[in-house]
Amino acid sequence: MKRKQLIAVAACLSGVIVSTLASAAAWKRYTNERFGASAELPASGFVALPPPANGDGQTWRSIEDSSEITVFGSFLAPTTGWNDYRKSRTEWFASGETEITYRAGGDDWFVLSGHKNGRIVYLKVILSPHCDEQVANHLRVEYPVSRKAALDAVVTHMAASFRSEPGIQCS
Repeated sequence: MKRKQLIAVAACLSGVIVSTLASAAAWKRYTNERFGASAELPASGFVALPPPANGDGQTWRSIEDSSEITVFGSFLAPTTGWNDYRKSRTEWFASGETEITYRAGGDDWFVLSGHKNGRIVYLKVILSPHCDEQVANHLRVEYPVSRKAALDAVVTHMAASFRSEPGIQCS
């Protein structure tokens, strides 16, 4: 009987290891060279669109639907501090006819999420500790409400992995 239990435990552990490896392989890290915005993204299911000429980030579009992921950085205006930037991004978010349904934040980050025309819009912004705190890095995800169950865990993973790395703009 002990041998069967040992085999069962070994099988369970091997399943956990395979599952963990599969999960790790399901993500790839993108880091923007210019501003250092960095997040883990799904390794498949999204296609990179042509990057903007200024090199401030990258957008990916789902091959299954119209979902989009954008990771980018931008300078704060020279006369704008972090709190003013947060306020202007919140106003911009709401001015696009997005009903804000969730907001959170801390001293150097904030999240806005809401609904717009049958789509969920999620925005996480973090103040980069690089570039004398004059850079804001952004993770923006937009997807159909009908895909909420499938994509909420993906967005949660990306948001948890989102951070600011040093970028060449500040070298």
